Amino acid sequence: MSGRAILFGILFSTIAATGLGVLRGQLFKSRQLSRIEALPALLAGSDRATSESIAAQKHIIVARLDAHGTTIFRTATAPLADGWLGLEDLSAYDARLPPWPAREEVRGALAGTRSLGHYTLPDKFGSVLVQTLAEPVPGGGVLYIMTGLAQSKLRQPQFYLLVSLSVGTFIYGLANLLARLSRRGPKVERL
Repeated sequence: MSGRAILFGILFSTIAATGLGVLRGQLFKSRQLSRIEALPALLAGSDRATSESIAAQKHIIVARLDAHGTTIFRTATAPLADGWLGLEDLSAYDARLPPWPAREEVRGALAGTRSLGHYTLPDKFGSVLVQTLAEPVPGGGVLYIMTGLAQSKLRQPQFYLLVSLSVGTFIYGLANLLARLSRRGPKVERL
């Protein structure tokens, strides 16, 4: 096998691994987003007790805001989706963001438009994606739904790129070494 073929294989596998990493991340994000987009119909007209029950089942935070963005009620905190031990809960990451009335999606919903919010926050293990849905409710106010997704450094596309390049470089070096050894032929001693 020629050096060019090996380099082409390394390049192809690197691009493929990075692409798969990006695709995997997008799949998780879109699945999480579609999950919260379906919830307003389930939560329509619900009170705090009903919202608490649904929020606990779905690992989300649900809040009801009045026509000025002031919190009427908010459910308890929730764990992060795809999380692991050592991570804070969703409320801790929410606290790092601007107050709810200052968020673009809440302002949009107060103006009558269903709006989504996406926030990526750094974490010691990678990052956390907080996704929100602000749905206008009849009579004024907002139904605010929030969910979080832990994104490990080991699941980032950059990690796939690094691993693929490292393995590819090792394979290329090993193939070159084997090619040089095979060109030398067996060592024959003369008497």
